[in-house]
Amino acid sequence: MTAPAPYAPTDAFRRDAIAGLARHPRSLPCKYLYDSRGSRLFDRICTLDAYYPTRTERWILRNHGRAIARRLGPRVRVVEPGPGSGEKACLLLGHLASPSAYVPIDVSTTFLQAACARVRA
Repeated sequence: MTAPAPYAPTDAFRRDAIAGLARHPRSLPCKYLYDSRGSRLFDRICTLDAYYPTRTERWILRNHGRAIARRLGPRVRVVEPGPGSGEKACLLLGHLASPSAYVPIDVSTTFLQAACARVRA
């Protein structure tokens, strides 16, 4: 018995690939690049000196997380697109009074599950 292919292209992937590669400049939707390996790579990119958005967001949450939490109030639901490692959510959730939910949204199920586990810990 042979092992299954690591990735079986779907009709949607074929359509997206054909459309993206017919454009100039050529492109592919990033949702196809963010499996657990792509997500780990992006996390590494976020630590580079040249990549300032994540560093800036962390600074804001470290220095103003308490004030942001006060403004949000109790029982707030935190929705985070692209949670990465979940580190930024932890910086905010630690200041919130009884958050009602944390809802991370990501295209990589494996990475999403790992981030949720980190936030719960």
